[in-house]
Amino acid sequence: MTTRFTKIGLNDPVGRRWPIFFHTGTDWLMTWQVLTDLRSDDKNAGMVPSPFYVDSYIIHFCMELFTKALIDHSTPKFNPREFSHRTLDYIQKYWEVSPIFARITNDAELCALIREYEKTVDTRFGETYVVSEKSDVDKMMSLVYEMRAEMCSKTGLR
Repeated sequence: MTTRFTKIGLNDPVGRRWPIFFHTGTDWLMTWQVLTDLRSDDKNAGMVPSPFYVDSYIIHFCMELFTKALIDHSTPKFNPREFSHRTLDYIQKYWEVSPIFARITNDAELCALIREYEKTVDTRFGETYVVSEKSDVDKMMSLVYEMRAEMCSKTGLR
C-alpha cells in the first residue's frame, strides 16, 4: 500500500478546495449513517465499533469539513490550515458566511458543545473515553445536516 498526501498551496492553480471538503464530509457522514444503521440491527451486535470513540470523531470531522466547505466557497483566500481542527474558531471568524454560523456564534451552550467535540480529534485510544448524551449527538448532527444542505443549495451538489 502507498499513501501520499497532496499538498495544495493556498495560491495553487488547481483552484478552490470546497468541493473536496464537501465530498469528504459527505463520505464521513455516510460512514456515520451506515454505522448507526448497523447498530440498530441486533444481529450485528459486537461487530460494529462502539459509538463512544468512533461517532464523536466522525461527527466532528463532518462538521469541520462542511464548515470549511462553506467558508472556502464564499472566501477566495481562505486558509483551511489557520485553525487546524478548531472548527469553532473558523465559525466565529467567518460568522458572516452562513446564517448557521451566526446562530452558533450567538449560542454559548452550542459553542461549548462544539469545543468538546473538537477534543475528540486528539483522543488517545486506551487513555481517553468520550461520553455523549443523545441530545448532544442530535444537536451536532442537526448542524451537520444543515451545513450540508446549505452547501447543496449554494452549489447544486448532492
